[in-house]
Amino acid sequence: MSSLSKKAIEGIKSLFFAKIIVDLINFGAGIFVMRLLDPNDFGIIALSGIVIFGTRSVKDLGIGAALIQKGGSEFEIDEDIVRTGFTLDLFLSLLCIFIVNLVAPIYALLFRDPELVLFVRIMSLYFVFDPLGIPRVLLQRNMRFREISISSISSTLISTTLTLIFVILGFGVWSLIIGSFSYYIVNTLIPIFYTRWRFKLSFNKEISKELIKFGAPLTAQSITAYLFTEFDDAIVGFFQGTTIAGFYNRAYTLAHLPVRKFMPMVRDVTFSAFSRIKDDTIKLRDWYESQLRYVALLLIPISFAMFIFAEYFIHFFLTDKWMPMLLAFQIMCLINILGVIGNTSYPIIVAKGKTKELFQVSLLNAIVTLTLGPLLVYYSLTYDPAYGIAGMALATFISSFAGWIFLSKLIKDISGVRILKQHKNPFFASLFSAIILHFMCSIYVVNIFTLFLFIGLGGVLYIIFLYIIEGKVLFSDLKALLDLFVKS
Repeated sequence: MSSLSKKAIEGIKSLFFAKIIVDLINFGAGIFVMRLLDPNDFGIIALSGIVIFGTRSVKDLGIGAALIQKGGSEFEIDEDIVRTGFTLDLFLSLLCIFIVNLVAPIYALLFRDPELVLFVRIMSLYFVFDPLGIPRVLLQRNMRFREISISSISSTLISTTLTLIFVILGFGVWSLIIGSFSYYIVNTLIPIFYTRWRFKLSFNKEISKELIKFGAPLTAQSITAYLFTEFDDAIVGFFQGTTIAGFYNRAYTLAHLPVRKFMPMVRDVTFSAFSRIKDDTIKLRDWYESQLRYVALLLIPISFAMFIFAEYFIHFFLTDKWMPMLLAFQIMCLINILGVIGNTSYPIIVAKGKTKELFQVSLLNAIVTLTLGPLLVYYSLTYDPAYGIAGMALATFISSFAGWIFLSKLIKDISGVRILKQHKNPFFASLFSAIILHFMCSIYVVNIFTLFLFIGLGGVLYIIFLYIIEGKVLFSDLKALLDLFVKS
């Protein structure tokens, strides 16, 4: 095994097990917080976050990705490049704080909620942490994933603990703000400690042009991706208000939990690795094909299981006050199946320099979402007010499907990998298992114990159907994956 392969596998191991620990704790705490807080609290944070993260997508300029990609196969990078990136990011961050504070009252008028002014202005301070995140980028570039995992675990544990404490003390929505800031602070300080990087202002005009040249297409892609993934909250909030936006935001967040928690770890590792083998077409294809297969084997059945068990999960764990988000949540679970390719394709597309094509996919997603979203929400409201957020979820599903078709062709052109070949077996194995579980659960799931019993049964059924479809290939692949983790 090559040193790069071993380093990548070690990185995945470090991040994978760290993410399991962190996400289990975070998931349990999240359920507890949702039981105590109201949908309106989450709606305030969601609507305030739209202007913050929208502005961030504009100012980002892909500086972090440019610093990782710079220099090809070498781990070293010129200090002038890093400091120019830091200086550029700092200037843009301060500018964003000023602009967001200026437009906050106008933004609150749009949603007819004066509370948003204060929260938007407080959350604008998130921008301070962007330039301070350069040491974390350096850790990622040098594939020091053990240190990244320590930072991730520590920041999440401290953030979750503080959120829980302040929720119990009755601080309401402010508990979420305190938790977010504590996460940013810890996740910034730990990489600084590991890298010992000295913050120093320095600006090189030619270097800044190179960084912007590489990052501009990524910025355009980031803006369109934001319109696709975040602006749906704005559409729901505009038509139905802050509380309903809270329902939609929680449905989206919970449904995409497996993808949002697992895939960033895979992207961090594979982008660093792919950037170093981008000129080796055969190796790049083999790596990506293996990555896509293993991710599909895991995330597709999880998405189907979440769809089937959604109603029981909400009833037993979140209480029935969250039941209005059920249909939207189930639709979003199906989006995760399409999201397997979207989340695995980013590293290989960027590593190959196809940022223009990535922007085109995001633009397609944004256009479909912004066109169909308001229409389907409005139509759903005229039929039944309870279906408003389901209409928005359906628009997102259609947009994701359109992007899936485009990305499938792009990936085939770049690497020769056929997406359907990697998807079809886990898809049909999951589908057959889900059909059986649907009929059985409606009769036998009556409490938490039987719910967990049928979740386990679903896993067994999935493996059985997958073995029927693939035969011994399944176990040989799983053995190969296990050997990589054990021997690396």
